[in-house]
Amino acid sequence: MNVNECFLPGFVELATPNCMGVRFSYFEALSLTLQKLEPETLFGLKKHGLNIENILFLTTVKDGCDGMGEVSVYKEKDFKMLPDKAFRFSFCIVKIQAEYDGKLFDVFTGPLPNSVRANRPLLESISDKNNQVSNVVCILPIENEREILMQNRMHVKTKEGWMFHKFSFFNSMVDEKRDRGDSGLQGSGSKYLCTLCDADKQSAKALLGSFSINRSVSECSNIAEILRVNPNALSENE
Repeated sequence: MNVNECFLPGFVELATPNCMGVRFSYFEALSLTLQKLEPETLFGLKKHGLNIENILFLTTVKDGCDGMGEVSVYKEKDFKMLPDKAFRFSFCIVKIQAEYDGKLFDVFTGPLPNSVRANRPLLESISDKNNQVSNVVCILPIENEREILMQNRMHVKTKEGWMFHKFSFFNSMVDEKRDRGDSGLQGSGSKYLCTLCDADKQSAKALLGSFSINRSVSECSNIAEILRVNPNALSENE
């Protein structure tokens, strides 16, 4: 599907999104993936002496989205030419368990859960991932489908019969800026613990209970704006 097809009249209060790309249905992508994993799933059932009948499969899905760096497409904004970003949302099946007679049996475990090769794409687009409208158009439909999947069971037709899957999801790619907002600088890998404090990982234990705010929110906002705009055209190192 074209991502801009999701830009419905209900979004009239937002500006037209400056993005292009394709999106796949979460329902179809998951069902096709589970069908391809049928041989491994049935093999796992046979190892535990189970058959496909009267089995509920508890399936764990890892998903997430992230930017993929600058691409050779440019857009005009505020009389400046800014590079666009490639933006991707993908998922992979981490584990499938069979629930039978009140017990859980591991029937499939993804061999490369942290590998890009194991991921299957749901969205590939060129857009500004920090722009609210682009995020709404690209991500909201996927999140809505994920919510439906979490609240229902999926019936997947296989050669051996029907498989009934109940899903649980965890997001593995947390945006660094969002993580920093929730967990301070340490949440995004910085040696400092907090945006407003000078304490770092080395001095944290010694300063425990005596942290103090060294910068105001407005001061941090001004610094962030200077870094973004770079009015003096300084180099990256400067």
